[in-house]
Amino acid sequence: MRREADMGTGRLKLSENLSLRSDDGNYLFFDNTSGDVFKLNELSYEMISLCDGDNSEEDVIDKITANFDAPRETIAKDFNELADILLGRHYLVLV
Repeated sequence: MRREADMGTGRLKLSENLSLRSDDGNYLFFDNTSGDVFKLNELSYEMISLCDGDNSEEDVIDKITANFDAPRETIAKDFNELADILLGRHYLVLV
């Protein structure tokens, strides 16, 4: 779990043993070490794909807000929840 001070300003990156794939409206997240595959919705896929080590968390939230019809507060809450889960599983790392 991230500390409050890290939220918003930190830069997240997908772990090196993971990959994302989008194909015909199917959004998949692969753990290349364990072989686990997770199906994502479009919003989660977009959020994770923006976690490239270059975008800050605020950048990700701003870009998602610009592309999806939802209030920024809702997107920020959803992103923070997703990021905390993925960080806890070491699927995302702080850079």
